[in-house]
Amino acid sequence: MKELVDKIINIGNCSSCGGEYSIHGICAYCNKKNNELEELFNKIIEIIKNNNAKEINEVDNQLFRLKYYKEINEHLLSKNYYKLLKVKEDELINKIYNDKNFNLSDEESKLVQFFSVNSLNREYRKSFGLYVILSNFVKKSKYSKEEFLESLNSYVLSIMSEHTYIPKFIVENFSNTQSNKELLGSQSFVKHDNINESVIKVSDTEIDKLYNGESILPLQTIYHEYIHLMQAANLKEAQVFNKEALYQIEDFLLTKMIGKKDYYDVNYAHITFESEAEISSISMIKTLIDSFNIKLNDLDNKELETNLFYAMVSQNDKDKIREYDGKRYNLDILFDMFMLGTNKYKEAFEMYPQLSYIYEFKDGRYYRKPKETIDKIVEVFSVTGADLNNFQINMYKNNVEKHSKLI
Repeated sequence: MKELVDKIINIGNCSSCGGEYSIHGICAYCNKKNNELEELFNKIIEIIKNNNAKEINEVDNQLFRLKYYKEINEHLLSKNYYKLLKVKEDELINKIYNDKNFNLSDEESKLVQFFSVNSLNREYRKSFGLYVILSNFVKKSKYSKEEFLESLNSYVLSIMSEHTYIPKFIVENFSNTQSNKELLGSQSFVKHDNINESVIKVSDTEIDKLYNGESILPLQTIYHEYIHLMQAANLKEAQVFNKEALYQIEDFLLTKMIGKKDYYDVNYAHITFESEAEISSISMIKTLIDSFNIKLNDLDNKELETNLFYAMVSQNDKDKIREYDGKRYNLDILFDMFMLGTNKYKEAFEMYPQLSYIYEFKDGRYYRKPKETIDKIVEVFSVTGADLNNFQINMYKNNVEKHSKLI
């Protein structure tokens, strides 16, 4: 078995596009087939079929090394070999919810880490992953750095895969580049070879703090970047339109038009998409520490409470004041300054079609519609992306278009 597993691991991903193979040796992205891989999998499956294991301890450790475990599991779930795993998995998920002191045996701890990566149930993977990630905040962890990173990666990907493109999580040494020297985390959408990826990167020094149980804040950074990916998906894909979405679009485009240094950095504490990401990520942290009975250190607790306070102040600021070139402006007015009287930024309307609900283009320039008109459109369209499927989104868009024509 070890020799077969070694060969599969050495083959790695598709040589043409970098995509993952299925157990049939077919790339998930470009459909290229690897006959050697299929043959190796068939040999492994035959070995498993002939295994009459009756106890969980008899499961071949070599099989645990395969990222294809889930697919093999699905093919052979009827076998007692895997039924035993499923029973143990259900027992463990109940135990970790009741075990507030992280008092699992060594064998159980090992299986929790294994299931955090290989469980067929995404919610289970998330729960087991959190157990591994948070273990050092209660007592000395039984997990190596490699095991911790494996569980962390699986946990983040499980969250991201719920709402974003093909997810990718990277722990990176930001200190290598001067521009990223003080960066804690970042996110981006990447397109290559017709594949859309959503990427979250976090500083390796921050991850070390998380692994050592020194600070929970790196996990909040991960949540914060995840919220940004969600915002982009809601605004660009679902084309959500409400007052908060409009402010986020304006802040994003002003950053693009004026520049990060002269707009984003100056107004960071008031940027709408940042305050929402901060509030949401802190809320996620508070939920999980309550669920796992984690006691935060004073520094973490003070920083979270302070950041939450200022983010709430920013979000509830009705005046939406922004600073530009040494002067203070209302956000809508500043945005109009850059949008009205020019056709230079037509690409903004292509990026965010929602802008057509507040602006109209005639006689070679843009005009903002009357406030009463915009308020009525917002009232019709004031729903969140999370509440809508694609059919509902199109229905609301059609309603708004009809409504705006009637006004």
